[in-house]
Amino acid sequence: MHRILQDSDDDKYREISMMQRIYEGAYISIVAASSSSAAQRLLQPRKGTGKLYPIPFRLSPDNFGTIFVQNVKDVFHDESNEPISKRAWTLQEQLKSRRQIIYSSHTLQWRCNSGMRNLGDSLCTFDRSNSLLRRLHEISQAAPNIQSGIQRWNSIADVYSGRTASLPCDKLNAISSMADSFSKSLSSQYYAGLWHHDLLQSLLRSTSRGNSRLKVYRVPSWSWTSIDGPVFHPSGYPLFRCELVDCNVQLKSAKLPFCEVTSGSLKIKAVMRKAWFWPAKHNLSLVAEDNEDVDAGKTVHSPFVTKTGPPVGFHDEPFAKRKA
Repeated sequence: MHRILQDSDDDKYREISMMQRIYEGAYISIVAASSSSAAQRLLQPRKGTGKLYPIPFRLSPDNFGTIFVQNVKDVFHDESNEPISKRAWTLQEQLKSRRQIIYSSHTLQWRCNSGMRNLGDSLCTFDRSNSLLRRLHEISQAAPNIQSGIQRWNSIADVYSGRTASLPCDKLNAISSMADSFSKSLSSQYYAGLWHHDLLQSLLRSTSRGNSRLKVYRVPSWSWTSIDGPVFHPSGYPLFRCELVDCNVQLKSAKLPFCEVTSGSLKIKAVMRKAWFWPAKHNLSLVAEDNEDVDAGKTVHSPFVTKTGPPVGFHDEPFAKRKA
């Protein structure tokens, strides 16, 4: 059993540095998927799985039996709803372990690199195209090139961002094993969840309404790990007239390059654009540039671009003219 002394920083950092080897080297991992915390027991009461329909059948001329059938929708299992899929520390454990016995909310399961089986070969239903761990297992493998590797990392980051950790400072720690693995194929500098090769593109991420930033410092604000809640990284967005000047982070421990940071800075060089900002609606409308050779719609990521003044309706609400 792998345990960390939570009140000992020395033990915590020593164990974190070994996590990747522990998960990958384990012969089998036992997963308490239906438990919402380490304090809960492994076995949880299971809810019913919908209405059963009895069908009698003849075993012999004088002997009858009964089988029960039910709607496939009633036994459909969405693993993303399991409590374990809400916890930050468990993602790298789920992806790095080669073999798993899973105590899920509906049955006992076996999972390995070859697939998944339910106890007694019972019906194992899930949407194959959207199965969370199946998809993540595929993208967590070595990528054929750097660009593909970045896209795979962003997909994992999007899923991970929706998970929570008991300690806010563990946001980077809990995914450090995955970052360590990707560093070998990306050969890129790591900055608190972002990679140098794709840093500018990563700044274009979006978030869900209601996401919040911590009042206590955890990471630089330009890192997606500064947000508590789901984030979404774009793909295929072109970047124009913007370049990275300098980026650096101060590690809490030099021995753990993928874990906690104490500070960070980012400097980029870009052009300024005139814009109309509508505070009440949180809308931003960019004024088209004087140079007609430049297609304003391609140089920015905004729902609309105006040629002269504010869009219709702006005069009805408070607004401020700003440079963006």
